[in-house]
Amino acid sequence: MRDDQLIFFIGAPGSSWSRIASILEYSPKLLLNLSDHSLEREYYIKNSKSWSHLINHQGSYFGTGMEFGYRFESPQDFYNKISFKKEIAKAFTEHNEFKNYLIKSHSLAYNLDWLIETFPTSKIIFVIKQPIEECVEWWQSAGGFDITYPKYDWYKNKDLLKEFNRQQYNIKKFINECGYSVYAPTNSFFKNKLSIDIDNKPVSEYIKAIQLLPPSGEGDPDLRTQMCFYNMEI
Repeated sequence: MRDDQLIFFIGAPGSSWSRIASILEYSPKLLLNLSDHSLEREYYIKNSKSWSHLINHQGSYFGTGMEFGYRFESPQDFYNKISFKKEIAKAFTEHNEFKNYLIKSHSLAYNLDWLIETFPTSKIIFVIKQPIEECVEWWQSAGGFDITYPKYDWYKNKDLLKEFNRQQYNIKKFINECGYSVYAPTNSFFKNKLSIDIDNKPVSEYIKAIQLLPPSGEGDPDLRTQMCFYNMEI
């Protein structure tokens, strides 16, 4: 895999980033490699009143305690560039020069400078949501440590608010200095910027779920989740 095929996808737990990732898979502009998908790498929020049928997590995740990405919290201490890419490649059963690889990781938020210096031609999609306390609450309501995929054991015995906030603080600081715009997860954004068919039922449902709307779509959309597309033309 070439460096410019790598799209690092980074956000704190509970920021709706997994649902955004699911929408991005429908973008012909991003042309994502989905060979990391399997039934074993799916998680549904069964206690959700409206969206229990939606896959909340799907495909590979990277971080200590998860299936892939051991020591991604401090990759500079454990990997060189070659071994880091080999760890990423493990998650995908197909490799080619045409499709891009979405690398979902909370952990990489701790070392953004290393990531950008090591992979200057790669792309990054950041997701943030305020307040961070709500991210903690949402993650816990979605299952917390009972989430079956990916596993969040690395966070056990840690101050969740502190860790989630550290991740989001680093992301926000970088966004504030990088010169790239932030976008809300609106219908028009996904349609006009990423060429996604928003009439596709799963896409429409994911957007409503992110905006905290009921299945009818009626009500006041919550647009506090924001995205930044670094090193990308959209």
